Amino acid sequence: MHIVPVSENELNRSAELYRRLGELSAEMSQLPTERSIKFFTQSEARESVSRCKDAVIDVLYSAVRLSQLEDIDETSRGWVEEALQYAQEDQAILEHVEGHLVQECAVILV
Repeated sequence: MHIVPVSENELNRSAELYRRLGELSAEMSQLPTERSIKFFTQSEARESVSRCKDAVIDVLYSAVRLSQLEDIDETSRGWVEEALQYAQEDQAILEHVEGHLVQECAVILV
């Protein structure tokens, strides 16, 4: 195994991207699904979608910041590619939830 030295800046940005991916995963896991939508109000569902959209933006921002560094290593390039793939897949899920499931939310009568 050959260890390649990586700059502190690259390490920090990689760690930030990895953390942001974890945050995105945590937010996505709390989204309403076809099974759970009946337990959400429209407001709760929309807020969940909004938090996920913010997390996607944070991942994309971190990926761009990392990719802009000169001479990043193969691992960092892999993280950037993976982040872009997750963001694209999660955006499709968000569009489905926002476009279809939110309308099925429980209606709270006051």
